[in-house]
Amino acid sequence: MILRGDVLFRQGDFHHTMIVTDPKCYGDVSALTKPNADQSIEVIHAASIDTAVYRELIDIPKSEAKNNTFTFYRPVAPSLRNAVAYASLWAFYRAPGGKVTRAGTKVPLTRYSYDQLLESGADRSRYSGAQAARHSDQAPPFEFDALYRAFKWASRMRSAFSENRGTTCCAFITACFQASVIDHYMDGSYAKVSKGLELLTELRGEKLPKEKLEGEWVESGPKKKKIALGALREFSNPGGFSSRFDVNDYCKFVTKEILGREMTVEDMFPSALWVDAKFNYSKNFERMLAAPNSGFKRIL
Repeated sequence: MILRGDVLFRQGDFHHTMIVTDPKCYGDVSALTKPNADQSIEVIHAASIDTAVYRELIDIPKSEAKNNTFTFYRPVAPSLRNAVAYASLWAFYRAPGGKVTRAGTKVPLTRYSYDQLLESGADRSRYSGAQAARHSDQAPPFEFDALYRAFKWASRMRSAFSENRGTTCCAFITACFQASVIDHYMDGSYAKVSKGLELLTELRGEKLPKEKLEGEWVESGPKKKKIALGALREFSNPGGFSSRFDVNDYCKFVTKEILGREMTVEDMFPSALWVDAKFNYSKNFERMLAAPNSGFKRIL
């Protein structure tokens, strides 16, 4: 059985990350044996490079016929249960015919971040930053800015996930789980989440000037693509105000101020989320979910 909130990865031409909102027939295996059973499943994902964050149906057999394979992981840590609720807040529904709707909300559409080219020809998109991380085959480390963004995303219950720069498939799903963890430990209190974000904003260092972030670039990947410095983790993350402190120093300070007890990143987040979500990519995320004691278990 597949359940709401499960994470699925599709691997074929691309490695893609999604979260289940409605398992349909896959929630009851016996239903799949009925004549003419609908073998679709409803998911939320940053759909493709030219679209946005959508809730929609995908047809598993048709996708498998195109040489795609699927793996499913279930979040088991209690702090992860609200990830699908966050994803649902930010997703527009896309019907099979292509019509996009989002009734009852004015939350802006979050686009897929791809090929945002500057006059220099350098790409400032978040896709390019995630791909640069993928080329290294390393997990983008959970440092100060990862903690800061987890609080920022958890505070955005009433606004867009990203109004301007957009997101990528794996980054979005990772961020929803990190937001869920913050919401869990802040007791579901918007005031506490906002206070944590306020404290971390005050503790954040200075970013490089925009003219440097967008005016300079490096060549990345096998095709030597020009990537603006602002798209890369090592340049766009300013870190905390002092290098004398690591992320756990900041985490313990904020949790002490809000909750009255110190907590480290390791205390709060399951190990699958010890990653900078903004730069995470599907191969790495699945690898982290598959590791022992990740906070997730593989079900299919």
